[in-house]
Amino acid sequence: MKTPLVLSNRGTLFLFCISLLINLNSCTEERGNSNDSPAIEEGGTEPAAFRMRVDSSLAVEPPTAEIGKDSMLFRTPDGEPAPYGIESALILLETKGDRRGTLTHIFKEYGRYERVVDSTMPVQDRGPNFPNHSLAITTPEFTGTYNFLTQYGWQMPMNYSFYLDSAESKTMSLTEYTLKQIEAKKIGDTTINGYQTQVFRTENEVEINTIWMWRGVPIRLHTFLPLDDLEFRLEPVSIEINPDIPDDAFTFPKGVHIQKRNSPPPPGVIPPPMPGPAPSGDTGNSSN
Repeated sequence: MKTPLVLSNRGTLFLFCISLLINLNSCTEERGNSNDSPAIEEGGTEPAAFRMRVDSSLAVEPPTAEIGKDSMLFRTPDGEPAPYGIESALILLETKGDRRGTLTHIFKEYGRYERVVDSTMPVQDRGPNFPNHSLAITTPEFTGTYNFLTQYGWQMPMNYSFYLDSAESKTMSLTEYTLKQIEAKKIGDTTINGYQTQVFRTENEVEINTIWMWRGVPIRLHTFLPLDDLEFRLEPVSIEINPDIPDDAFTFPKGVHIQKRNSPPPPGVIPPPMPGPAPSGDTGNSSN
């Protein structure tokens, strides 16, 4: 039986996409939004058909028509791999369902520099539904995460060769390549308050993950864990384009221990999450 991946493993676009396709539950019955595209139907009774329509309480402001378009880049203006099709953004996602809290996603240089703060807590005390307060950092030099509850952190060298050495690098973006590697299937297109998105899904006997991608950026996520009857989702609350980002936003805080590795830690290396206070969102700017 496969073990669900844990939300704290966010980092490179590769790790970030994997993590964002994971551990996002929702148990509420809100459905419907006048901005939804009819390209995705909600019919069917199997878990894979759950909650395809966007939450009617969605608070994100609509973008300009040009910004809302879904477009991807293969390379940045400097010729480097471009994870995202927008230069920089600050995105706040709110967790609903069997988890509560927020996820703050900041990036610049088309995603080559990335910071993700995940501060979420379980509502249901069952299954792999642990509290999480973690920071993930990606730069062109390294990627890694630090969990403030377990006080465990790691980083490894950043390496785009897996993509650049592939034939697909000439025909698809880094995000598209990553989704292919994790066997995500495109299931449709829809619009979230003016943001045109492609919808992808991964599923196995343990979890079903759905992710809405705008310009390669995950802006809505949903997970269903059928064995534990847990659901949660991340809904976009705000999307700020080209925000002011401090220079030290893409470093780990001073004083924390970060294990240097050549690859992500295998299952069992990360200590189990310990009880902790309700997370309070971003931990602030950090520096080494």
